[in-house]
Amino acid sequence: MRGLQPAHRHLPDYRIILVAFRGRRASGTGHVAAELGTHRGDHTQDVVGAAARSLPGVKRRRGGRRGDAEFQRRFDVSRTVAREVAKSLETAKVVTVRRRIGLVSQPVKEWDALSTQVIHWKLHSTHRKEQLRTLTELRLAIEPAAATSAARYAPIDVKSRPLLLAAELRHTGENGRLDEFHKLDIEFHSLILRNSGNEMFASLSTIIATVLSGRVELHMYPQKPKPEALDAHDAVAQAIWQSSPDNARQAMHRIVDEVAETLQLS
Repeated sequence: MRGLQPAHRHLPDYRIILVAFRGRRASGTGHVAAELGTHRGDHTQDVVGAAARSLPGVKRRRGGRRGDAEFQRRFDVSRTVAREVAKSLETAKVVTVRRRIGLVSQPVKEWDALSTQVIHWKLHSTHRKEQLRTLTELRLAIEPAAATSAARYAPIDVKSRPLLLAAELRHTGENGRLDEFHKLDIEFHSLILRNSGNEMFASLSTIIATVLSGRVELHMYPQKPKPEALDAHDAVAQAIWQSSPDNARQAMHRIVDEVAETLQLS
């Protein structure tokens, strides 16, 4: 990949990457894909991520103008890709389109906070700690309630699955098989949200999955899961299986509290 400038994680705003793409797919290392803030192998999304984070740069205040042509020039992509980039940024509320002006960048606070793309960009930026704080507060608000509802409303065949996942989490975590552990952890939390009987909670499962995977990408996950975290997952699973809403809520609260403590957010 030519033209990739070194990432400067400590620069303010989103001036982390100013990349001059040469029309190649992002098939490099995981580090490069993470720096771009999008899914590895998806060239258009690589450009979207880089473009989003370059918009509020030092020399551009709110209202800095950019159009398809500038995306073509800066990232050396086709007009079709440039238009897709512009559309993705508009959908995420990173820019607005004004007649006779073109694309107008928006303040970060106006970006679509529930977009998994936006969350990913923020997690790979100098806004990381604030994003982790707000996401952890979201988890504290919804995951204990989702566990409560799953204990009440989930079908019996679903209630048995957290038990199996918790057992696998313990086995893989204690044996240092962290890649498997992280996938199982995402599945555990997503399963509970999707089977809470609340479609609003279910719709947030992809956001929680993005948070969990983001922590792994950023190396902000313990090299070995804490015993108390594994115990809390066991307790959530047992409470759901036993149809004990209060115990499920308390145990899930312990999980997210432990996350806040680990990230030094509490």
